[in-house]
Amino acid sequence: MIRLRGSGSTQLLIVGVAHLSAEVPDAAIARGRDLLRAWRPDLIGIENLPGHLVVEYEERGGAFADFSVGGAPDARTGAAAVAGERPWSVWQARRVATDPQSSLTDRVLGWLLAREPDNALLLPWREADLREPARSFLARLETSPSERVRVGVALAREFGHRELIHFDDHAGVGLLDRMPDDWTSTDGSWWKHANLTTTRPPGNDTDHDHWLKWVGVTTPEFSEYLEQNESGSRVTFPDPTGAMRARLAQWRTRNLAMAARLREASGLIPGGRLLAIVGSSHERPLRAALAQDQHDLELVDLAGLENSQPSR
Repeated sequence: MIRLRGSGSTQLLIVGVAHLSAEVPDAAIARGRDLLRAWRPDLIGIENLPGHLVVEYEERGGAFADFSVGGAPDARTGAAAVAGERPWSVWQARRVATDPQSSLTDRVLGWLLAREPDNALLLPWREADLREPARSFLARLETSPSERVRVGVALAREFGHRELIHFDDHAGVGLLDRMPDDWTSTDGSWWKHANLTTTRPPGNDTDHDHWLKWVGVTTPEFSEYLEQNESGSRVTFPDPTGAMRARLAQWRTRNLAMAARLREASGLIPGGRLLAIVGSSHERPLRAALAQDQHDLELVDLAGLENSQPSR
């Protein structure tokens, strides 16, 4: 449901993070999570694939088969845990999951069959009538060390949000099916080239406070490093096959598709605040895609959060 939050611009805060693992203690992300909480987002987006894309990628096969990123493995596992319990397609399941008139059990099952299990965590799922496979799966997912759960789910729960926006999108990955047979070897050579021709700026290696890393990504020096490392180096790499240029097109296409999903999500909260949590290499491409001619969209400076007190 669209909920008007105010007459001003819709604010978008993109937080580029180094993907979290179990080695990162909760204390290391506490300050960053507290500052994001103080900003009080009305909606939160995470770097997960929308459930219908998980299904589409399975069905397309090829380079899409057994997709191992964007939360797809958990999405498939969650759906398998409740397979046969309801006769819903991925779209039918989503409609049930987002309908507040549905029973709690059906809403939880709906999110699992809609391939968006992180959204099931926003419900009091332990009170639902679930079989053991589903309970075990959700209990495990709830302890995930990823930023999707430790930041996205955690904050959305606190604010009583009904849904996390899934804005990952691997549009362009179909190019992989048209690549030369030895393109993976070329890709490995490019990676070595990228690391030799780009220099990582100092000052972003702290492990005790990841807020410093998140802010560090937004500095001109580190932003340029990521841009050249991920994109520019593919153009300068000597590759007569054109495979690395195709990989560059794939990367930029993906970011444009992700930006489009965020722009669509902003329409759910006109005048509100949208928080997008994403891998650090995406921060600059997303900002570039959304910085011009959006009229009612304001990109928020992450570094400014520490010295600002949002008025709501």
